[in-house]
This record gives sequence, C-alpha cells and structure tokens, in this order.
Amino acid sequence: QSMHEASPSIAPASFTTTSKNAMHEPPPPLVLPLGTLIAISHFCKPEEGASWNFDHPKESSVLNRCELKHLFGGVVCENSDGDNDVQRWNILKDDIVPDGDH
Repeated sequence: QSMHEASPSIAPASFTTTSKNAMHEPPPPLVLPLGTLIAISHFCKPEEGASWNFDHPKESSVLNRCELKHLFGGVVCENSDGDNDVQRWNILKDDIVPDGDH
C-alpha cells in the first residue's frame, strides 16, 4: 500500500536476555541509515469502515483503508521545542491496487 523513506534514528540500549526468556523477547530495534527505502504491501478494506467477507486473510489482520498512510505519514514524535511536528517517514508512493477478488 505504501513506500516510505526512513530518517535516521537511534536505537535504545539493548537489554540483557537469558536463554529462558530469549524466545519470548522481541529482537532489538534496527537502526536504519538515512535514505533507507522500505516497501510495505498489505491487505486493506475497500473503503473506510467496510466489512471483510473473506476467509483469507482473517479480518483481524486486514488494515482499514489508508491505515498504513496514517501510521507512517503522520506526526510521530516531539521536536526539541516540545511540539509534536516531527515526521520520521516521507511517503514516496501510496497506491491501493485491487487484486481482483478482494
């Protein structure tokens, strides 16, 4: 649905993991260099608030219309002045393409 370009970010310090809980801990965050391109493709509903009448994928894993755009294109962090106007992602392409049966 969308393609994004990442601005640089700093990953938080990693945490210590024991072998007992290693399988249950998330992996450490990635640090993406400036200029990194990420492409995401995901099922989304045909219009905002639409029902999903298909067996696959399950409705719980289907995004609302334009959800990726709202997640990645919106303001996501505070700048040094405390204002919420720093955007970490630039959306380079945002196409919704019907696949014929969904």
